Amino acid sequence: MADGGEVTHVKAHLVIPVDASGAGDTFDGAALRAPTNDESDVIPLPLGRIERRHVLGGLINEYQRAG
Repeated sequence: MADGGEVTHVKAHLVIPVDASGAGDTFDGAALRAPTNDESDVIPLPLGRIERRHVLGGLINEYQRAG
């Protein structure tokens, strides 16, 4: 059984101080930039049909290229 001193010690480590003003805690996205229209970053997708196979009664699906 914990005595009052041990409980106080645990509570002291569980409490997180919070700044009431909230200054510096928010992320305003100032360093974000819009994406470029550079086509070199595009990964081409394979063409053709994809077959889906139900596994575990449809809980999981497996996909592969159609032959």
